Amino acid sequence: MSTEAIFFDLDDTLIYEVATDYAVIEEVGRQYLPCGAFSPGRLAEAVHAAARKLWPQSGEIEYCQRIGISSLESLYGEYAGADPRLQVIRRFVEKTDYRERVWTEALAPFGIGDQTLIRTLVFAFAATRRERHVPFPDARRTLERLRTVYRLALLTNGAPAIQRLKLAGSSFADFFELVIVSGELGVGKPDPHVFHYALERMGLTADQVVMIGNSLSADVVGAQEVGIRAIWLNRDGEECPPEIVPDQIVASLDEVLTEL
Repeated sequence: MSTEAIFFDLDDTLIYEVATDYAVIEEVGRQYLPCGAFSPGRLAEAVHAAARKLWPQSGEIEYCQRIGISSLESLYGEYAGADPRLQVIRRFVEKTDYRERVWTEALAPFGIGDQTLIRTLVFAFAATRRERHVPFPDARRTLERLRTVYRLALLTNGAPAIQRLKLAGSSFADFFELVIVSGELGVGKPDPHVFHYALERMGLTADQVVMIGNSLSADVVGAQEVGIRAIWLNRDGEECPPEIVPDQIVASLDEVLTEL
């Protein structure tokens, strides 16, 4: 059966995710910290390590892994929603000063402990990162061309408010007939329910759809397990494990246009 629709992933497929986190951390560090206080890359690595170390204290690691919520997102994102698990995370972030504790631990090896300065960094990173959603150069032109031929849907893991903020900030929302955020379903990719739900909502069968994403486990394996063809977007030239066989591998979204 011919392809009728394309399912897209969001983070690190259409928009820079981790690279943007790191870039904004380094940016606010250069802006507010003493000159020469850290070498390029070290501050972002320290903040990320501190976030990962403290995040298990939320008590919701299993849920976060299932939905696709990262510790770095919690330094700027909001956890709005009726899901009780999201409410637990929101209370953890707000009531335990999680963000301030992360930055305090990250800066300690650099000899920086001024709490006023640390609070400035907390607010500066959160404010800047909420506004910074950078598309890959090939993302918009790919979506513009594909939507003239195919129906487009977005399947993204994460907390609803955070993922929809990214979508709005990147100006991609209007390209998609359907947007599914894992935090609104209670499960995330690669769970088959996500893909079956998308197919049902669009009135399609698996053989009418192609999934495009950067995650082998979530996007490729998840899609293939329900019979959807999967294109692995391998921007960094990673080696594909022999047990996983994407239907196609591309290094950029421009190649997708050629393949389809």
